[in-house]
Amino acid sequence: MKLWRFLYIVILLVFVPDPYLFADPISAEAKKKFSYAIEIIEKAKGFNDYIDAEERLDEVVTLEPTWAEAYYNLGLVCGEIGKYGKAIKSYQKYLELTKDTALKSEVEVSITRLQRIRQLKREIGVVWENFRSLKNGIYVVTTSFGGLKIKNTDLQEGDKIITLNSINLAGISLEEFFKLIKNAMDNEKLDKLSLKIIRGDKEINITVPKEAFRTNIYEIDESEIEEEVIKSDKRVFLIFLSYDPQNIKDFKFSSSSYAEFMNNIEELASQYKNEIKFITINAYLNRKIAEDLKVRGFPYCFYEKEKGIFKRLLGSRTKEELNEFMKTGIDKRGDEIKLGRRRKVYKPKPVLSQPTLKAIPILKSSPNEKVGIIVEKEPNGMRIVFVDRNSPAEKFGLKRGFLVVRVNDLDLKNTAEEKFIKYINSEKTFILYVVEGEIE
Repeated sequence: MKLWRFLYIVILLVFVPDPYLFADPISAEAKKKFSYAIEIIEKAKGFNDYIDAEERLDEVVTLEPTWAEAYYNLGLVCGEIGKYGKAIKSYQKYLELTKDTALKSEVEVSITRLQRIRQLKREIGVVWENFRSLKNGIYVVTTSFGGLKIKNTDLQEGDKIITLNSINLAGISLEEFFKLIKNAMDNEKLDKLSLKIIRGDKEINITVPKEAFRTNIYEIDESEIEEEVIKSDKRVFLIFLSYDPQNIKDFKFSSSSYAEFMNNIEELASQYKNEIKFITINAYLNRKIAEDLKVRGFPYCFYEKEKGIFKRLLGSRTKEELNEFMKTGIDKRGDEIKLGRRRKVYKPKPVLSQPTLKAIPILKSSPNEKVGIIVEKEPNGMRIVFVDRNSPAEKFGLKRGFLVVRVNDLDLKNTAEEKFIKYINSEKTFILYVVEGEIE
């Protein structure tokens, strides 16, 4: 009898299910953020919705780093917004984690396609951003982005390219267009490209030097920093820009001075192409890395003067100033700064012995919407050093140089910068109390 009782207890111990063994491994918080991201994707009306979904999915994989479906959707979203490096890595992580083989071949095809586009974009360079694909041809959005090569041709903003060397471009993708460009570049017998364009209501035939379609500067995203910058065999010149790829005509540095600056950078890239990689990052799409590196204004450059030691350069510079900076690592208009140190880029306001507080109410469309500011901690609060375009911060009147001393009832004198940013990016409504100047 004792033996049977013992066996009965053993059977119970073996077969009674452990409630923790069958518990859902995904946290409620991660599920909520995932559902919110999927809802954004399903209702997306524009480019910025996909950026928002990407940020939410980033939070999900931080909470649940082994959730395959989150990586799959992150790959989809990053592919949509042109962050091909991050899309590839997200898809690869999905394949590593998933037990579902139904989507495996589809994901592998997507990875191959994205790798091909990324490689082509690197061979062409940032001049890619001047063009968009339409049903009946290739549209010239701007001629200013990435230097003066395109700007100095007969192409004009608003032109529609309908044939390239007699090849009809109707319905062609941007990838296919630049494949044709690359093939022409690889043909040593060709010096120029023959284009038929529509300008206004007229068809015009023009020729353009094939080298106008290529630069030695290419773009990466934040997921590629380690391999392209930190582990690079060559030294790096890294340029932070900030622009909405869907509204590149509104790019605030697409003026002649910006085009001249990028043209000077292109000349340096050609001069040092065997020693130094020239790379851009769009802070509009890669906000976290811009915040982590304390990017203050644009264009903002990091130059690797010696391996592992970076110097900073803020703002446009002449060719002579850039050459001097490349030789010495010293910006004649500012300080010599190593990577990781901070620098204020606003003009100091007068010191105020009796400062006047200004209350600015902020109302966001959702609690998780980013306010759109970068701040720097000071003894009396947070100094705003950057305000993102079309953000709640800009909408409600926050400006670079404002000193935020309080948010609601929270005094910022002894508050960490990270705590402040986390607070304002998680609340839907709050009041910021600011001073336009320094406090004694």
